[in-house]
Amino acid sequence: MAFAARIVPLALLAAAAISSSSSAQRWFPSPRTFAPGGAAVAVGDVDGDGDADVVFRVGANLVVRRNDGAAGFSPDAPIPLPAGEALDNDRPLLADVDGDGALDFVLAGANGLLLMLGDGAGGFPTSASVALGAAVTQLAGGDFNQDGRTDVVVSHGSNPMRVRWVWWDGVQFRNTNPASVPELLAASSLEAGDFDNDGRDDAVISSWSAGTFATVLTVGGVPTFGATFPVGQLGNDTIHVLAGDLEGDGDDDVLTVNADSNDVGVQPFVNTAGGLVP
Repeated sequence: MAFAARIVPLALLAAAAISSSSSAQRWFPSPRTFAPGGAAVAVGDVDGDGDADVVFRVGANLVVRRNDGAAGFSPDAPIPLPAGEALDNDRPLLADVDGDGALDFVLAGANGLLLMLGDGAGGFPTSASVALGAAVTQLAGGDFNQDGRTDVVVSHGSNPMRVRWVWWDGVQFRNTNPASVPELLAASSLEAGDFDNDGRDDAVISSWSAGTFATVLTVGGVPTFGATFPVGQLGNDTIHVLAGDLEGDGDDDVLTVNADSNDVGVQPFVNTAGGLVP
């Protein structure tokens, strides 16, 4: 479930910062500063030792801080990013996108995606660029075609906003044609979850649009999105959307974080014989 997937990195980061014993909990004595100017931070086990590591971008370099399991993080040498890539600092993804068992680092760019492919030992020796012809405004990871690998769903542009996904077919990265979402303006957040309980992830995207603040796009015939289900207004100025099975019925629901109304909105979904019902 996508909601759990979003929580797990936070839990891993907490586990990196906290160690438990039978008598007490021990915290970091003070904050750790890894590098001035660091951005696009992601957390995951990049070297396969069971500890949560930290990966981030500093200028034209990718920086890895490997966790030693005792609250220490190695000062690994920076990894140069490919020259000429106009990258975004806010939307990284750390996931196994090529199915080799190692976590990869995905960055949004002005013309598509940059993928730094991990080797499972803390290194990212290979890069791949996926040209999409437009700037990526939001991205998230999910398995949209049931191949066991993490695909990347992205949004582009505004009025209308467009959504597509990128996947590894075993030889190369491929991408779908963009699906238009005319009821939404520019994306504020994007998440994956299985809303219709068919075993394939779908996408939910939020916006600041008046009246409709989030829309679920179910996966139709692979590799395309099928029907769209506007969630409606769950609050004012939705800045973030999450997906997770809040009811325990097997299909994901939508949770929004709303800035202007200063609240959280919840929209359960039920999968029936007639389709997805909010």
